[in-house]
Amino acid sequence: MKYELLTDAEKVVMKCAWDVGNGFMLSDIIMHVKKVYGKEWKETTVSTFLSKLVNKEYLEKYRDGKYIHYRIKVDMAEYRKHVMEEFVDFWYDGNMIMLTEDLKDIGMNVGQVLGENGQIKELSIFDII
Repeated sequence: MKYELLTDAEKVVMKCAWDVGNGFMLSDIIMHVKKVYGKEWKETTVSTFLSKLVNKEYLEKYRDGKYIHYRIKVDMAEYRKHVMEEFVDFWYDGNMIMLTEDLKDIGMNVGQVLGENGQIKELSIFDII
């Protein structure tokens, strides 16, 4: 699937949508954005981001009585894999060893990708996601 690029704010709203789950309403996202990210966004701001996510086909909008709800159309795990692949391809030219070395350098636990001899194993992108 081809994913349209998301702005940083759209990513925050989409992450909140994944956290809250299908059938959410505008008010659910406003509360979640404030609770998790400390952002005091107005209804119009969040509504604009939700509309953009609908237009980019990440979400679907539907009416239930007098209320508007949203359904998630893009699986979070699939999106995360896509983002990781693009990141590794762009910054590391697809080289997982270089990525793993950088992760190790910044103190990330990469023990699960080290061989018994302490050397970094050859991995595909899907081995670490």
